[in-house]
Amino acid sequence: MGNYIVVSLELNLFFLRIMKEHSLFLESGFLVKEESLIKRSQWFREQFEDLLEETTRISGGAVGQSVLDSHEIVTCYTKSAEEKTSRLTGIPIDSKITIAQTELQSGCGVRFSRPMQMAVKRINQRAFRLVRGLIELKADVLCAIRSCAIFAFQYPLLVEHILREARLYGSFLMELERRGTISRTCMRNTEIFWNQIMMEHAWFIRGLLDPCEKDLFAAADKLGEQFSCLLEEAKEKECAQIGVLTPRTIEQTKRIQEFKEAGTKGILKCEIQSMILPLLADHVLREANHYLRILQEGSERQQSRIFETENRRRQRENCEMENRGCARENCEMENRGCVRENCEMENQGCARENCEMEDRGCVRENCEMEDRECARENCEMEDRGCVRENCEMEDRGCHIEVCETENAECQRETHKTENEG
Repeated sequence: MGNYIVVSLELNLFFLRIMKEHSLFLESGFLVKEESLIKRSQWFREQFEDLLEETTRISGGAVGQSVLDSHEIVTCYTKSAEEKTSRLTGIPIDSKITIAQTELQSGCGVRFSRPMQMAVKRINQRAFRLVRGLIELKADVLCAIRSCAIFAFQYPLLVEHILREARLYGSFLMELERRGTISRTCMRNTEIFWNQIMMEHAWFIRGLLDPCEKDLFAAADKLGEQFSCLLEEAKEKECAQIGVLTPRTIEQTKRIQEFKEAGTKGILKCEIQSMILPLLADHVLREANHYLRILQEGSERQQSRIFETENRRRQRENCEMENRGCARENCEMENRGCVRENCEMENQGCARENCEMEDRGCVRENCEMEDRECARENCEMEDRGCVRENCEMEDRGCHIEVCETENAECQRETHKTENEG
């Protein structure tokens, strides 16, 4: 709600005054015989002035400080320019609105209520209907001038110029009612539109100067050429590339702003010979102020986007570095884990091998011990067998000897007996 109200009021405070003054310029440029066109222009001037007064009345505290500081709504010359233009043309201008706008402040604790939103919505809708009607009038006037059906103290290009501005205002009002805000479109489109406006301003000033104002004529001509070059460059750029051109456009807009301000002062003081109405001089100055604010805010957004993009890039790089670091650490941990597992496996393998070797050694030792024990037992058994055999053999030998001795003794006794017998 708040954004819709603020954007609407800022848009209408600038463009309602521009449309009111367009109607005045048309009205003052017709010959007396063009009574119908004069009355139509007068009606639109009065309607826009009435709506501007209503918009100003509810805008206190709701307008951004940057808009007020830009002096695109009113300048310090607007009231004097209105009074002098009114005296020169006989067309009444309500300067009380200008005084009220000079006193506007920002951020005064205004509450964005539902009734205020509805009041702003009614202003937008009425403004759109008026702009649509004014576009039709301008288109009719342009067609009549180009077809030589009427004569007017207006360049055909000037009528086409103010027709383009009315269409831009109408497109903003439509977008506000559809979306509730005005999108920040690519600065390329903005610079193309307003560079052409600034270029044509320089041409109009050049064409409305008295031929004796040679220095001002040359200055206006140079400014027109410089904006013509900027316009062509902007057309060749893509949206992403327009930021390269914006700083130069800002500097050039500051130059034409200073030129217009000096011209407004000179015309109000009657120091410049021309066919330029004082209010027209202040009018083109306010449009330069408006464009300069748009350029500066667009440049700030561009820098902010660059900063955000750079921050995101750095964050992404940091994340990638952290991820790589984490990955490296994980790999190192995995490697250490693998090494540790391998070492453990190797240690287990070695331990197993050692155990197996020890087991085999133990088995072999046990076998050797058992073999030695068996051998010893065998030896002992063999020894016992040998002893037993020896004993048996000795016993048998002794027995045999005893037997033989006994036999020999018996024989001897027998022989002796026989011999004795």
